Amino acid sequence: MSLPEFSVRKPIGTLMVFLSLLVLGILSWQRLPLAFFPDISWPNLNIFIPYQSSSPQEVEQLITIPVEEMMGTLSRLQSISSRSGSNGANIRLEFEWGTDMELASVEVRDRLDRVRAELPEDVERIYIRRWQTSDAPIIQFVVGWEGDKTELYDIVQRMLVPYLQRIDGVANVDVGGMDVKQVLVELDQERLQAHGLDPYQVARAIRSNNVNVSAGWVMDGGKKFTLRTVGEFRSVEEIRKLPIRGTSVRLGDVADVRYDFPEKRDYQRLNRADAVRIQIYKESTANVVEVARRVKEELRRLSQQPQLRGFNYQIFRDQSVDITRSLNALGRAGLYGGLLAAGVLFFFLRKFRSTIIVVLAIPISIVFTFLFMYLIRKPPIGSQITINIVSLSGLMFAVGMLVDPAVVVVENIFRHKQEEGLGALEAAVVGAREVGTAVWASGLTTMIVFLPLLFLQKTGMGRWMNDFGVAICTATLASMLVALTLIPLLASRLFTGEERAKAKSIVWLTEEYGRLVRWTLRHRGVSFATALLLFAGSLYLYTHIDRSYIPEVPEREMGVHVVMPKSYSIEDARRLFQAIEDSLLGHKEELEIQNLACYFSERRGDFTVFFTPPEQARKSTYVLYDLVRSRLPKFAGVEYHVRRMRGGGGEGGIEVEIRGPSMEVLKLLAEEVRSRLKSIPELKDVDLDLEAGEEQVEIRVARDKAQKYGLTTNQIAATIFEALSDRSSSKFKTQDREADILVRLREEDRMNVEKLQDLPVQAASQSRVSLGSVASFDLARGPQEITRQERKSVIVVSANVQGGGLYSVSQKVNQVLAGLELPPGYSWQLGRMFWMMRRDEQSSWFAIGLAVLLVWMTMASLFESLLHPFTILFSVPFAFIGVAFLFWASHTSLDMMGRLGMMVAAGIVVNNGIILVDHINQLRRNRGLPLYEAVVLGCQHRLRPILMTTLTTIIGLAPMVLPKLFPQLFGPVEGRSASYAPVGIAVVGGLTVSTFLTLIVMPTIYIAMEDFSRWLARVVGTATSRQAGPGTARTGMDEVN
Repeated sequence: MSLPEFSVRKPIGTLMVFLSLLVLGILSWQRLPLAFFPDISWPNLNIFIPYQSSSPQEVEQLITIPVEEMMGTLSRLQSISSRSGSNGANIRLEFEWGTDMELASVEVRDRLDRVRAELPEDVERIYIRRWQTSDAPIIQFVVGWEGDKTELYDIVQRMLVPYLQRIDGVANVDVGGMDVKQVLVELDQERLQAHGLDPYQVARAIRSNNVNVSAGWVMDGGKKFTLRTVGEFRSVEEIRKLPIRGTSVRLGDVADVRYDFPEKRDYQRLNRADAVRIQIYKESTANVVEVARRVKEELRRLSQQPQLRGFNYQIFRDQSVDITRSLNALGRAGLYGGLLAAGVLFFFLRKFRSTIIVVLAIPISIVFTFLFMYLIRKPPIGSQITINIVSLSGLMFAVGMLVDPAVVVVENIFRHKQEEGLGALEAAVVGAREVGTAVWASGLTTMIVFLPLLFLQKTGMGRWMNDFGVAICTATLASMLVALTLIPLLASRLFTGEERAKAKSIVWLTEEYGRLVRWTLRHRGVSFATALLLFAGSLYLYTHIDRSYIPEVPEREMGVHVVMPKSYSIEDARRLFQAIEDSLLGHKEELEIQNLACYFSERRGDFTVFFTPPEQARKSTYVLYDLVRSRLPKFAGVEYHVRRMRGGGGEGGIEVEIRGPSMEVLKLLAEEVRSRLKSIPELKDVDLDLEAGEEQVEIRVARDKAQKYGLTTNQIAATIFEALSDRSSSKFKTQDREADILVRLREEDRMNVEKLQDLPVQAASQSRVSLGSVASFDLARGPQEITRQERKSVIVVSANVQGGGLYSVSQKVNQVLAGLELPPGYSWQLGRMFWMMRRDEQSSWFAIGLAVLLVWMTMASLFESLLHPFTILFSVPFAFIGVAFLFWASHTSLDMMGRLGMMVAAGIVVNNGIILVDHINQLRRNRGLPLYEAVVLGCQHRLRPILMTTLTTIIGLAPMVLPKLFPQLFGPVEGRSASYAPVGIAVVGGLTVSTFLTLIVMPTIYIAMEDFSRWLARVVGTATSRQAGPGTARTGMDEVN
């Protein structure tokens, strides 16, 4: 008993099974984890070693190079890069895909332990970070307080953070940008000189007296007591009264000691207001939407507390909003898809009940999809799929295809009842069984194209699009089961009474199509020539389609780095950023600004403009970039450097890497490269990743003079360090935390070089000498941030690409840099985005070819034929004709999403050929019709279902494709959902042209293949008979003899 027959004969059992599955599907949807991105762990480790108040050169020599040398021999290490700045070193380790990152982390920690002895003694912490998509904060917001600044710390740390951490599903609450009190020991240089002291003596006295030391144990009265020497400071007054060793002077005699906020050195602001940024991280298994909802409810509750009057907050990033938006888009896609599909079905079938039956397949299949997604998360499959923006995009993409199997089944049942007069039960069984093989073959070919993604796990497309493929495959499986069980059951009960005759328009279309098929069969040469001409034209178009790595869909934000003159103070920087805020927020509506976040310190800063969401956009991000540039205030010496756009899967644009041993030479070469790149019209915001070096005072110790006083360069450097550094000398324990003890000269003693020259330094004879007597002071340009790749210095020149794809722009870059003369030992190459694109292209074409092969093998196994699947496979080159035309006409670059669309199209477009060829074979096999008559009649029978399934799929993808094709009507195409437009364009273009050529050219190919098969059989038969003939004759002679 076939599946359709079982469902028709056992209606109650079938309905109970479906109701059970619906209940389980709803429960599965509620229990599937909701996440923002797929759970992907990248094979990268980042090492951050803070080292404040240093120069990039010092950090490179003391920290970066030793760590790089120790890490260079790690197993499966693919690349190593680093950045050395004035605040520390960042080292990035990139491993091969498939590396056990837990084991790699252990090995890296072991290497760091071994190299720790070579690093400076005052390196306090080393951070190792491994980025996963689940590590991103789910909510980011800022808080403000109208009261006293001191109270804000207590409110955030003692109330806000503990309450938020107690929320179910919250893993961590990170606070940034908050001023924290320190013990400030501000030395008076004149008093130091009067008492014969220097800063190093003071700092050493604080460190040596602020310790607790365990001292073993002692016996007393038969009891054993542990000994502990307690010397830690317990109050600020105790620090103030600390005697300086070897003198009668106390710390308060030479310094102002207080527990207070340090001087404001940097600012973090949001929409003109000083802000404290708070980020919420969820537990790995928690539901993003639920956790975000609880956090927002708790924030609303806290803001209404009487003791928190004056507390305010503003959320500027919320993952749950994007997920909810995607879920709503899925619901709208299902609703619109269902309504449009209903219109198409009603036009062709002219029966309301038939339309309702097919439309029901959409929600039922979606619910079943959630059940299948939940089940494959369990052993033995153990998939990591979640409901995220990628899997939801896959479901939205599949909505138009969910009705295809149901359309084929219902149309065939309807045709048997309408044209052959069968009863409802018999028509349901016969009609569904007749197309059963075609339905399974169509579904499996759609699913099988995603199998090559398993071989692309080392590429961006393979890792990122896994959930996309799983969502489509589970949805396709669900739609096939619904089509072959529930649909025949409902049709057998609802298709009652007499059916009306076919609409005259359908009859006329079918007859005209039959005449066209007969004409093409009589003029095979014209059909083949037309198809070959179109295919040749598509190959030409492919050479004129630009190529990129990630979709050219910028995120709705703009980052700008601000470089200020060396003379700027923190107050000057504050006035500049207030002017930036006033200028941009004063035109908030025109610039479509939702939020403006700023961070700045002396001489440099950054701000990020968050534009309105895509659904509210009136202007494209490219246009807004230009408008923001035009609104930035002009100040002498101030430079604005627009950062690279982000979109698709990361930073876009193009990079040129220049490598060599000398940073000075590299800087000259980078300026020349930047100048040449600016001549390319498609490149905007051409910039270097090179921070301008700051002017610095170089103190050169005169060793001969220092030796007379018994001083070494190290002693002098240590004294200067203690006088001016921002690093803490020790720690002071308060009731709830450890506070830094910061020792340095008063601000007025740090104002100029003359004051520094008078700094006292203790000589070996206990006398004091001024720093100026043993050292010279020179003004020089200090080194900038130092970037290294593969343990070589490198400067990266980057630019945003606007109006072209990565491939065409890279060709122009090669042209303008072709004549660049480089000294020996120096080289340049395009950045990692270009090489990732090349690697992904090679992998994608391999996947497309493998997908086509798997489709052919699947059809061959289902049809038990090698010839007919080959006939159907002609649909694939037909599809690539449409893909080429639509990409060329819409000026869309062929990127990783477009190639994925081609792979999906290869599995979908064969469905029409399967339906057509399978029915022709049945007419020849079951009814004994001649070849010519079977081909014509089969084409006429399958015209309606082919047009219906094609139109429902195309209409289902219309919301994704039309805004990209007609932006002048639908507005700018932006946002993450727009990243999938190339997939839809590939499928729509391929399916449209392939359907037309399948209906027109496929009958000719079918007969040509049959002619070839017969010719081959005759040739083989003739050859066999010639070989067998003499042997047969000899046998006859032997019998006569």
